[in-house]
Amino acid sequence: MSAVLEAPSARGDGPCVVADASVVPRVGVGVLVLNERGRILLGKRTGSHGAGTLALPGGHLELHESFEDCAIREVLEETGIHLETDGDGSEADHGQRSSADEHEPADLCEALSMLATEASAAALASSSATGRSTNKAKTRGVQFVTAVNSVRMKDAGEEAHAGLGRHYVTIFMKAKGRVEPGRSQVEATVTEPEKCLGWTWVPWSYLKNAAEQQHAMQQLHSHALRQGQQLPVSLEKLLAAERLAQSIRSSDDVHDYAGRSAGDAAEGRALRRDGTLAGVGAATAASSSSFGPSHGPLDAHEAVEWAEADDFAQGAPLFAPLVNFILANPSMGSQL
Repeated sequence: MSAVLEAPSARGDGPCVVADASVVPRVGVGVLVLNERGRILLGKRTGSHGAGTLALPGGHLELHESFEDCAIREVLEETGIHLETDGDGSEADHGQRSSADEHEPADLCEALSMLATEASAAALASSSATGRSTNKAKTRGVQFVTAVNSVRMKDAGEEAHAGLGRHYVTIFMKAKGRVEPGRSQVEATVTEPEKCLGWTWVPWSYLKNAAEQQHAMQQLHSHALRQGQQLPVSLEKLLAAERLAQSIRSSDDVHDYAGRSAGDAAEGRALRRDGTLAGVGAATAASSSSFGPSHGPLDAHEAVEWAEADDFAQGAPLFAPLVNFILANPSMGSQL
């Protein structure tokens, strides 16, 4: 049963519960699950806030649970994947809690507030080891990446509603998925269909490009509102149109790569300084998005992966905390 706060809800509809992220910050854990090819697991949310968006596997941090244990539990519950836990076990490989944990919180709300105050990579990386999993052997290889503070989160259609939206502190972890005996690759299944509609594997470059374009269109939308203007279509439809245009460009890139010799294709993998692919043709290069950076896939194989990801996404945006994470860590791809 959820604990009930004594204070009334900010919406004025009676007492609020701790689970309400529009009243008190909540702590979630998102996991960068990597397969044998270094691709990242991405799912389509349903049944809760953020429904219809693309997100990493993960969920709420339970009381007294370590970041590593939460990551292992949530990934298994949502995908059926066991995470590899046989890393080198170095001190830098694990998420850590702040020494503020030594203070006994007066109630659960204060505990959540304390976690929100801790939520920065520098503070977490330099803090004491208090709050780690009690069994290091079971969590080696599950590594803390960073923490992101996402405020004023609203789902599609909620922008005009009163209130400031939801507030989440998201702890990002990373780990490799285990290839089960008799299998040749990491396989994800939809074990909680009420929470996730499906899973797919995507390269970091796809996520980075999607986040940058989504952020640029959100800025366009905000600018229009400040000018007292209304976009002719919703932000979601605008994003879907841009994804379609990106898909067409990626398809052109695939055909362009297929017509080259192996040597030309290798040369074409280099990116121009303006972020477009070298050697893809003037028409394709000229069609770069006006909404923000569009770096494109690095080679023909990655272009196919982008197209498959677009087929899965069907124009769906990324979950807000994931966008914030990618924008704050654009070079994360080299660390995966």
